[in-house]
Amino acid sequence: MRNPMISGVLFTLVGEAILFGSCAIGIWGLLFFVINTIYFKASEEPRLVRRFGQEYLIYRANVPMWLPRLKPWQAENKDGQQ
Repeated sequence: MRNPMISGVLFTLVGEAILFGSCAIGIWGLLFFVINTIYFKASEEPRLVRRFGQEYLIYRANVPMWLPRLKPWQAENKDGQQ
């Protein structure tokens, strides 16, 4: 996944909301998710595209933003090999 630390916090908030039966923590988790999604899409990802160009676009197309992949993704190097 592209944002493992944020995903970890999000999964912790969801787990706490379930464990404690807390709507307040659940709402905070939802708000945390929405705020971070907006931030990453509007601010961080455009900067990464400018900085790394096509390489980041390929990475972004192959690696989910929030959930882990079932199989690891390996980028091809400049010679076309993994």
